[in-house]
Amino acid sequence: MGLLDRMFNGGEYKIMEEIGAMAEIAKKANIELQNIIKKPNRVYLEKIKMFEEESDNKAFELSNHISSGAISPNVLSDMLALVEKEDSIVDSIFNLAREIGRYRIPDKKVAAMVEKDILTTTRLVDGAVDELAKMEQSGDLTKIKEHRKIIEKLEKEEDDIKDGLLDFIYKYDVDFKTFNYITEIAHRGDDILDNCEDSADMFMSIMISIST
Repeated sequence: MGLLDRMFNGGEYKIMEEIGAMAEIAKKANIELQNIIKKPNRVYLEKIKMFEEESDNKAFELSNHISSGAISPNVLSDMLALVEKEDSIVDSIFNLAREIGRYRIPDKKVAAMVEKDILTTTRLVDGAVDELAKMEQSGDLTKIKEHRKIIEKLEKEEDDIKDGLLDFIYKYDVDFKTFNYITEIAHRGDDILDNCEDSADMFMSIMISIST
């Protein structure tokens, strides 16, 4: 982790390594999310569920280690919040995947438009998770802030996708089930990027606390 090993004690450094590993779980889950968007299949959903359970287990283990006294008191609560937010990234990927598997839009043109937007969401997630992983490998506050700004930009792009989907269903005549479906996936896709941004905020808060 570069300079991080000089900023944390042994227990904190190990926990930060493990938190960084949660970003890798999110990447794997996001790949399966892309698969399920292109071709809904229970196999992909089961894989995402497996990654979601792996993330839950990792979060539970890390929270126990943090609470046991392995972390300095001045960053303990922020560390716990960071673990929870990192876990929420995979949870929100699973929630979107599960929603996608529940319904197929009957209108092919509408379905193609929605699929394109949600695949764009997954590409934004890829970028945000990559930037988060880079943040968590850096001990340079300037670089951490740069990664944070990129994640913020990606989250705003996702806001535009969400707003575009919601505008569409209010502007055009779609059936009730399609209306509800698009509403749900628009918000659930946005949740993933929100959790990436929240994780970045919490990590930056921890690094600022340590460096000052």
